[in-house]
Amino acid sequence: MALTAVQIITGIEVGSESVRGAGVPYEFAAEFSFAPENLATLVVPGFFGDIEHVKYWGRNNFWEMNFFISITGFVLAILGAIFGDRNTRRFSVVMVVILMILALGAHTPLHRILYSYVPGFNKFRGSSKFIFFASLYLIMLAAIGMDGLIKGRKIHRNIIVSCFCAALALVGLAISIWLSVGKGDADGLWAKILLAVYNTGESSWADDTFHQSMRESAIFAYKCVLLSSGLFGFLGISLLLTKMFRRMVYLLALLGIAELVFFASGLRPTFPIQDTQNRELIKLKTMARESDRIINLVNPNGAMSLEMNDIWGDDPGVLGRYARFMTYTQGGDPDRATQFVLFSRMPKLYEMLRCRYAIVYEGDKRLLLQNNHVMPVACLIDTYRLIRNQKQILEEMTKQGFDPRETVILETRPAPEPSKSKEKGSVKVTYKSAEEMVIEADLLSSKILLITDSYSKGWRARALPGSTQQSYQVMPANYVLRGIPLRKGYHHISLEYEPPGFMIGKWISVISGVIYLFAISWWLWQRGIFSFRAKK
Repeated sequence: MALTAVQIITGIEVGSESVRGAGVPYEFAAEFSFAPENLATLVVPGFFGDIEHVKYWGRNNFWEMNFFISITGFVLAILGAIFGDRNTRRFSVVMVVILMILALGAHTPLHRILYSYVPGFNKFRGSSKFIFFASLYLIMLAAIGMDGLIKGRKIHRNIIVSCFCAALALVGLAISIWLSVGKGDADGLWAKILLAVYNTGESSWADDTFHQSMRESAIFAYKCVLLSSGLFGFLGISLLLTKMFRRMVYLLALLGIAELVFFASGLRPTFPIQDTQNRELIKLKTMARESDRIINLVNPNGAMSLEMNDIWGDDPGVLGRYARFMTYTQGGDPDRATQFVLFSRMPKLYEMLRCRYAIVYEGDKRLLLQNNHVMPVACLIDTYRLIRNQKQILEEMTKQGFDPRETVILETRPAPEPSKSKEKGSVKVTYKSAEEMVIEADLLSSKILLITDSYSKGWRARALPGSTQQSYQVMPANYVLRGIPLRKGYHHISLEYEPPGFMIGKWISVISGVIYLFAISWWLWQRGIFSFRAKK
């Protein structure tokens, strides 16, 4: 913990400012709980479809709802859990059970209790991700089972019989799926399975897709179930041979590896690049200035593939202020803001976010909207309003007459206070990166320097040689932007992102690292590792 303090403390501090900082609504936290029926993926990973061959029709996302570690690994895990050394297996079994319960999330009463009473638990959703850690301990149990076989532990007859029984049961399931679809029976087994998942409201299928893809999904599931049946049968034969020929045990390891390689080879998702191949968007990239931002309502992360900046995307750690602002501008309740915003309008206020281009779709037609009146990265404002209440700030900014080029809304009184004058002075950004900005300004009277980038408590302004002012205060401006009060004169400022938690954590990590190295060196010295004396 001490060695990684620079990450942990910084993460906790920054997380407190995110949209998750004050907790999320329970309905949001309950989303993406591991679906109980997806335990079937332990033996039939493609039962609910996949992401390349047949569209996944199960609940939530395929990559979070699949528990496959190979059929061989699953059987070896059972061997390890039942017949492994008690002291070795106990910890892994307990961890698998605990992590499985956590992964099921809202499907168990425990989730609501943890959400309500465990500090920090109400900041997260997607409890299905616990399945990843459960799989690690399941794999550890498989290793315990394999280790026992290598050391000569006898294979219990019931395990072999169970493999053959599982193979026969899966053959029966495959036949049932085939018959129910072959007859076109809308009330058959497969239709009932699909309808049960669809009615949960968590399936990614649309109404039209549900009816069109019933046969396609059934055929794919039929093939996957038959494949798993064959693997169970082959595994049963391999276990029988292992009883007669001990070296056959290594075949089990190769079989498990082959299963996972085969499974993974069919799942190679890539980042969508459709936006990088569109001539209009390629032209947009050449037209746009470095400071411009875009919004793509269909492909939220499209700006990433275009190597441009955007005003919204898929970000679970988006700043709370920014999420509340965006939610309010789209007619939502800012107090219930999450990382998801349903966009239905493009307010003029987005000019202060430097949103010059919007990519929208009308049917299959792609439209590019352009606004030539966006604000610059840095500007000087000589009029301010002091409003401390979040609701009042948002209401004031969305009024018809509010102009962020002329007036800035602050939450604390600036020092010095700005004064009106005919000449506002000049300001330019000489260097800009994700965590640092260098600004030069020359003023004939006090002003507010408005930076049209998101505000966070971690930003610090430092005076560089030649500055009239020796200390600067970075404050929230227009709720989501940064404001720095400047007095008359020349200013040379370095604006850097340095949250206090990073500085504290850095020194804890450095000091603990030195102590750790000293302790290791002393331990090695005591055991004669560093000794060059001749040994008898």
